[in-house]
Amino acid sequence: MMSLFKKRSSTEFNSTEVVKIVAHQLRSPLAALRFSNQALLETSDDERQLALLAESKKRIEHINKIVDTLLLPALSEDLPVALHPEQTNIAELIDDIVSEYSPIAELKGVLLTVNIHTEKCTKNLDKELIREAISNIIDNAIKYSRDGGGVDIEVVADNEAINIAVSDQGIGVPEDEQNSLFEKFKRSQNAMEFDTSGLGVGLYLSKKYIEAHGGNLVHESNEPQGSIFTVTLP
Repeated sequence: MMSLFKKRSSTEFNSTEVVKIVAHQLRSPLAALRFSNQALLETSDDERQLALLAESKKRIEHINKIVDTLLLPALSEDLPVALHPEQTNIAELIDDIVSEYSPIAELKGVLLTVNIHTEKCTKNLDKELIREAISNIIDNAIKYSRDGGGVDIEVVADNEAINIAVSDQGIGVPEDEQNSLFEKFKRSQNAMEFDTSGLGVGLYLSKKYIEAHGGNLVHESNEPQGSIFTVTLP
């Protein structure tokens, strides 16, 4: 997150953009804390430790609500995306993101795999915004996977674009809600039943950041269950 701010002068930010970036990027580490805390609660049999973990869970939930409170007003302003491109190796970026999320996946019992089928992985793009966009997709894939499921990340390229597909075996998206999947504050009914946390802004922001690069983000069902999200970057 700090690298994002270093690349932009203070005059390039308004307070809304700062709040949006800080608040949303706090959500992933908070999710990791929540997963870790829950895993310890389910495995510990020490009464004192359980009491401390229960208190920690309350505080994590409280911080998450504060972050949501900060994020909601910022998202009400639909500001244009300011890009700061740099030569970025997509394979290295994916590896960095996977390294961040591997412990979370392991705690959930989800197998996270990466397959990169191309050497043409360098693009001129805003590295931090694309990191955020892809992280949101992987975060959702892990969050909505069941124990023992899998999340596969596949990178392929041709002469025109790089395609990054994130496939999961999770709860999927009901057919009648797929058309509104990328709307701001939209969460499918089964997602809300599976995990009550979340504002429904991750996929909205991912699509916005990717489209700002002239790219695209699409969803399709992963039969027999789950979802496939494909990022295309020209």
